[in-house]
Amino acid sequence: MSKQIKIELFTLEKINTKVKSASRICFEQGCNNHAINSHILQKNGILSTITTNGHLYTLKANIVEAKAKFTKTGLNNVFTFKGFCNKHDTLLFDSIEKNELDISQYKTKVLLSYRAVLNELRKKQINIDHYNGIKDSSTLKELARRMPLDILINNETLAEADLQRLSNLIREDIDHGTESFHFATYSIPKVEVCTSATFNTELRNEMILKRLSGRWNEPVNSLIFNVIPHGDKTVVILGCHKPILDKCLYFFLELAKDPLKFISDTFIKNIETWVCSPEFYFKQIRPREKGIVDEFSLYPQQRDYTYPTRIYLFK
Repeated sequence: MSKQIKIELFTLEKINTKVKSASRICFEQGCNNHAINSHILQKNGILSTITTNGHLYTLKANIVEAKAKFTKTGLNNVFTFKGFCNKHDTLLFDSIEKNELDISQYKTKVLLSYRAVLNELRKKQINIDHYNGIKDSSTLKELARRMPLDILINNETLAEADLQRLSNLIREDIDHGTESFHFATYSIPKVEVCTSATFNTELRNEMILKRLSGRWNEPVNSLIFNVIPHGDKTVVILGCHKPILDKCLYFFLELAKDPLKFISDTFIKNIETWVCSPEFYFKQIRPREKGIVDEFSLYPQQRDYTYPTRIYLFK
C-alpha cells in the first residue's frame, strides 16, 4: 500500500469517526436539545433475549471501504442511534419501552416503524456529512476528484427527503390516529435474529429508468420491516403506506409464502440494520460469511430485490 493511500484511508476514517460521534439535534419539531443515544429496539426484553454475555453480532456498513462486515458488539452499544432528546424519547416511546409489547396494537407497530425510519434518516444525514467532509478536506483533493461526490450527496439528499416524508406520515398516525399504514404480522418459531429497518422496493432497472426519464426526484416506495424476538416466538411485521400497497404487494406475498426465506432474502439483499445472537453467527453465518457480504450491496440503488440469493440463513 502506497504512502498516499495510507494517508487517504487514515483521513477518511478520521472524517467518518468525527461525523458519527458528532452531536445531533432531537428530531422533535421545535426542540433544539441534543439527541441521546437510544436503542432502535428495546434493550431489555427484546435485544437482551438473544445476547450471550451481553453481546450480539451486527452487520456494519463501512462507507470508507464501501463494504460491510459482521462485528461483535456490546448490548449497550448495538442497535443505537441519536434520535430524540431524553424528554421526547420518553414521551414518545414509553408505551413500548416500559410495558410488555402488545403486537396486536396498531400503535405499537407504528412506534416501532417510527424509530426504524428515523434511524435510516439519521444515517443519510451522517453520510451527507461524510461526503461533504471529503469535499472540504485539503488532504483528499485527489480522491475527491476521482469520486462522484456531487452525485453521491444528491442521492443521499433525495433519500433523506423520502425518509423525512415517510417519518412525517408515521408521526401523523402517532399524533392523530389516522391509521394510514398497512401491516402484515406473523408469529413464527423463535429465531435469534432481529431487525427494525426500512428499504425501498424499486429495482435497479427501475431506478436507472427513473434517472434517465428525469423522474429521479420522485419519492421511492418504501417498506418497513421488523423482526422481533417475543417470548418463545419471533414476530415478523411488514408495513407500508396504504396508497402504495399495490406497488409493494410482491413483498407481502413473498412474506406470506415463506416467512423464514423472506427474512433471509431481505437480510442479505435489502437491509444492513440487523443483529443476531453469537450462537446464530457462529453456526449459520460464519461458515458462509464471505458469500453473505459479497451479496450485500452498500448502495440501495445498486440492489436488485428479486434475484435469487445463493445463501439461506436458516439452513
